[in-house]
Amino acid sequence: MAATPSVTENAATTFTPGPWEVIDGNVVATQFKGTTPVVMPDGETRQHQTGLLALVYSPGDLTLNFEANARLISAAPELLDALKTILQGFADGVFVRDLTHDAEADWALRLVPFITALTRAQAAVIKAEGGAR
Repeated sequence: MAATPSVTENAATTFTPGPWEVIDGNVVATQFKGTTPVVMPDGETRQHQTGLLALVYSPGDLTLNFEANARLISAAPELLDALKTILQGFADGVFVRDLTHDAEADWALRLVPFITALTRAQAAVIKAEGGAR
């Protein structure tokens, strides 16, 4: 099979690596612990978790659940990673059954990354929805 350009490579895109978690309704990079001063848009300095990625608020008088929004944001790295693995598998033809090689035992083994990615995606959706992992 000819080499397929990666659908997941994008050197221009960088972000704080996951995992991310929700602490006090805000999204924090898990690898950072402790607190640090953060200068707010109004100029006030407040203590926040080190690694703070997003302060999550409900806009205006809307009754949106900011905790649910924070959970969804915090699941982004896991969702992205699982989706990239799945897309790369399709681009590489890993999930296409080759009838000329159907008898080869490795066909089922080639599905392991796909099933693993689906499991990671399922765990990320559960995290985003606030369920138990």
